[in-house]
Amino acid sequence: MIREIFARLGQRTQAPRRPKKIDAKPASIFLEKMTRDALIDEPVVVVAAHPDDETIGMGGRLSKFANLKLIHVTDGAPQDLVRAKQLGFSTPTEYSNTRFRELQNALSILGVTPISHRCYRYKDGDVSSLLLDLVDLLESELETASAVLSHAYEGGH
Repeated sequence: MIREIFARLGQRTQAPRRPKKIDAKPASIFLEKMTRDALIDEPVVVVAAHPDDETIGMGGRLSKFANLKLIHVTDGAPQDLVRAKQLGFSTPTEYSNTRFRELQNALSILGVTPISHRCYRYKDGDVSSLLLDLVDLLESELETASAVLSHAYEGGH
């Protein structure tokens, strides 16, 4: 469906694929399990813009996902290092590495061990101009997921 939208906007010339028919029953079962605070065995993918967005957005629920794949779209480093330098960081890599160490600490405290963790390392702020590339990367990652959780695009994400 995302490809069809972009194709209609003229951002891609290849023919859009037909959207898959979606069965809403698994989604209602998943939401019911989440409301009961039950362990969820089905594969769940959490896609977050920056390291810490997943923790801020759903930290209390992450430990309930037994088959969690965690994907970060950016490395978490700002392009403008003024604020980072005020905090004592001299390079984007140093800032990014610190954010990922903080992420590992937070996941450890929460008792969360993802079955996989990937970071696409896009530069923060560039993703909106690279959405088709992101869709291509995510497409295979999301194929086997029973649920995909993320945050809203609005608000700088």
